[in-house]
Amino acid sequence: GCVTIEDASYDIDPKMAIAMKPEFSIFHHSDNESTIYFKLKTEDILYTRNDRSKPFNANLKLAYALYNETGKTLIDSGSILWKDFYTKQKKEFIDTNLLFQLSINNKAKLKLSLSDINRLRTYEKLVDINKKDIFNRQFYLIKDTSGNILMNNLIYLNKDPILMELNSSVDKNSAKKMLAFKFFNGDVELLEEYLSDNTYETVNNSYNTILLNQSPN
Repeated sequence: GCVTIEDASYDIDPKMAIAMKPEFSIFHHSDNESTIYFKLKTEDILYTRNDRSKPFNANLKLAYALYNETGKTLIDSGSILWKDFYTKQKKEFIDTNLLFQLSINNKAKLKLSLSDINRLRTYEKLVDINKKDIFNRQFYLIKDTSGNILMNNLIYLNKDPILMELNSSVDKNSAKKMLAFKFFNGDVELLEEYLSDNTYETVNNSYNTILLNQSPN
């Protein structure tokens, strides 16, 4: 349903959150470019419509400004505008990504800005970019076993479907073969490495895609 606002010619989705809480992740996928991955709950943004015969829509702007390590010199900047629509039921999350230019062996400051245009509200975040230390978190793209990009560094073990499936199985050897086929292209040795240190890593064009599972410290 919707709520009609007095003295206004549009409807608004009544399920409005007070503040946006977007999630960001940085991935250095090549020597000269990096990617900003973005995710936001739809309940955090305002959907409106000017005509009741048309779907609700959200209007967002994601912008960035990249500065050198001292934060004094602008290196790169950019932005994207996009809409999200729904008629009866909206998605739980929306996500997108945005490329920025930064060469290897550099550190920088990244100012991220997300604007909910319908609500005239902006969220800003300053991120330290490290494209110098190869073992930095930003050189790894962390995914769950379904292939979804994770914005946080950790997946907790009690939520890990691989370990849950193995622990609940009666025949561990058969379960390992099945899990290796399902998650590791049939490579049982990779599965064993994953189980021993909770990290599965593949190398792609000298950069890493990592599936990281470890319990919190």
